[in-house]
Amino acid sequence: MEWGRTVKTQRKLLEGLIPILMGLLLSACAEKPTISKTPLIREVIVTPNALTLYEGRYGHLRGMEEDGYGVSLVWTSSDYAVADVWGPDDGWAVWNTWYNCCGETATVKGLKPGTARIYGSWQYTAPEELTGHCDVTVLPVTARRIDISPDTLTVAADSFRWISIFVYDSVGVELRRTLYLRALDPTVATISASELLDLTTVYGHNRGQTYVFAYTDGGLSDSSLVIVE
Repeated sequence: MEWGRTVKTQRKLLEGLIPILMGLLLSACAEKPTISKTPLIREVIVTPNALTLYEGRYGHLRGMEEDGYGVSLVWTSSDYAVADVWGPDDGWAVWNTWYNCCGETATVKGLKPGTARIYGSWQYTAPEELTGHCDVTVLPVTARRIDISPDTLTVAADSFRWISIFVYDSVGVELRRTLYLRALDPTVATISASELLDLTTVYGHNRGQTYVFAYTDGGLSDSSLVIVE
């Protein structure tokens, strides 16, 4: 009998505590925490905001927020044919399929005369994308030399090999120029531009020897001997 009374007493105590516990739980859920909607970064600044480069030369940019502290940005160019941009090559650079990369700093390379705008964008805490920019002007440089490598190329008939062709200024800086390609005897071998990096394709057709040429509008030219076996 005493054990039964103890169980009944405990049951009554629990039945009395349940409403109190439920009330405390509902009260806690009703008090929602206040979350600030103010973005940590309100303005993105790219410094310098204007940059002048010669063809083949490099410049450097830095991304900052309004208080002058560095911030990692996504870097893009309005015209990659005029000016290319990429982030730092250290271990924390982030690469993805939509952008070149992220980083507090960026390197810009002038590729051909013209203007381009480099954007540094932030879209992590702000309700919308914050973007700073730098206007880049690329000035022309006179090309002084064109080089085909190797000087002699051996290729099997009905096969192909790659050669490289580069244009340089007076101090050896690589430049981008429109190249014209031709073979002295196209029955032996032909030459054409390749979509693979900076390589050019030489096709061997029939046994023999011929020269392939590359030249620019400015009158620069170079040649390579092709031996088809």
